Amino acid sequence: MIEWCDKAGTREMYVEFVLAFDGYGFLRGYWDEQIGQWEKVAAIAKQEGDLLLVDRSLRAIGRILSWRGEYDEAEEILEEARLAVESVGKSGTFALDALSIVAYFKGNIARARELREQALQLHLKGGYQYGVAWHRYWLGVLAYAEGQYEEAQRILEQSLVEAEMAKNTRVVGHILHYLGNIAREQGKYEHARQFYVQGLSTVEKFKDKREIAHLKRSRALLEDKLSNFVEALKLANEASDLFQRLGMTRETKTTRELVERLETRIAEARK
Repeated sequence: MIEWCDKAGTREMYVEFVLAFDGYGFLRGYWDEQIGQWEKVAAIAKQEGDLLLVDRSLRAIGRILSWRGEYDEAEEILEEARLAVESVGKSGTFALDALSIVAYFKGNIARARELREQALQLHLKGGYQYGVAWHRYWLGVLAYAEGQYEEAQRILEQSLVEAEMAKNTRVVGHILHYLGNIAREQGKYEHARQFYVQGLSTVEKFKDKREIAHLKRSRALLEDKLSNFVEALKLANEASDLFQRLGMTRETKTTRELVERLETRIAEARK
């Protein structure tokens, strides 16, 4: 349909369809197609001087590039998006969100937290509870990344309440994932498994391939700790295949290393 609009429809119709397809396409991993579509929308927006649409299209491109590990290019594009939206007097909250994720991937936790706090305050001020739950979740992720498990748990439990109140079910799945990670690190393995099972069940309803892959890899790490190597290998292979299809090179590499390690352990156990 989007291709038909591009060839036979108006530019306005094409833009409307790209916007409508965005959430569906991103969750289901149609990232190559989306980059091409959003690049066309960005060109239209720049030609027409529509800076809000410039921001929207560049953020969509930057988001995909960041998850694919192309951090420098993503950061440059996202900064351009923020400048575009702020130049018309709007807050660049969603660009701040994406830039915070890039900073996290690049290992700059302090910068990621600074950007995330800015975004959280803007959404608190605007009363946007959907966004509040998302930003709080990411603050929990950042605390987890620094090994502050009790603080991360406190933040994530708060964000879980906020997400449920806002009916932000997809974020609930993400939060359950990290509560599972914390439980795993604390040696509470059965609690970790329960969080992972609940989280996976939640994100599968949205066909969120990226988060499905992350959850399966985390569950594989848990089963590895418990010496359930065959189950761990099955989950790790499923995660690796999903990461590879999404073009997430960093995650594919680390998950393939996990697969190889598990294959070695299984082979040794059979001797």
